[in-house]
Amino acid sequence: MASEVAAELGLSHGDEVILKGVVRAVLTETVSIRTMTFGSITKKYLMVPTLSRSLLDADGYLGLDFLDGHRVTFDFHNHRLQISEPRARFSANWVRENEARIRASGSSGHLQALDCMVDGTPATAFIDSGAEVSAANEPLLAALAKRNPSFGEMGTIHLVDITGGEISGKVAIVDKIRLTAALTFTDCPLVIADFLVFDVWGLRQRPALLIGMNLLRQFGRVSIDYGLQEIRFDLAAYRQPPKPLITMVERMSPRCANRCGNG
Repeated sequence: MASEVAAELGLSHGDEVILKGVVRAVLTETVSIRTMTFGSITKKYLMVPTLSRSLLDADGYLGLDFLDGHRVTFDFHNHRLQISEPRARFSANWVRENEARIRASGSSGHLQALDCMVDGTPATAFIDSGAEVSAANEPLLAALAKRNPSFGEMGTIHLVDITGGEISGKVAIVDKIRLTAALTFTDCPLVIADFLVFDVWGLRQRPALLIGMNLLRQFGRVSIDYGLQEIRFDLAAYRQPPKPLITMVERMSPRCANRCGNG
């Protein structure tokens, strides 16, 4: 929550905590929220870290402490976000026509997609609905370059995360990111840097990437069920992404990663 909003609401302060962003970790104050409601979902007695509105660019973010155990549906076609109860377990194996279902593992809402292949290179992928862009670590870049000597970064970009941490990243394009035989992302821009978030996941030494909103938007509808630990993609509404890398780089503002790693 933005510290300015917490002050306006007169929220009581709690203990200081370490807030880990994509780039760095900072010590910040928490505030106590007795009740928070979003749609039909209500959470009680939350301890929420605060940052200035100038860093958040918003009044606050819904994090995994709120979303974990629920189903989040991004309806990009109709510009709608829905948070609901998880799908009933008896219907979990039912898959609609033109829908891809991916089982995921993980804890505390951090869902890890299994059997991910990036241009033929095995990697660990996390779905990060809080990330504006998709990102990867240096071991993945090295593995891709070893497999294809002509592969390499095509530019650099300066990023700032929500904690104010700054880092320079390399921009590279991969042809395909395959999650299952039925689901493949194509023409995928990735920002590659020494992100703290990969240390948090214990993936500094292994090829890994987080799949952000720029790739999820290739589909008209994506549903992330944190309760059942599954992700569903509407294949019927697939949209071919734009190819030019220059357009991608120019569209990234200096704060383009300020939402990475927040759910």
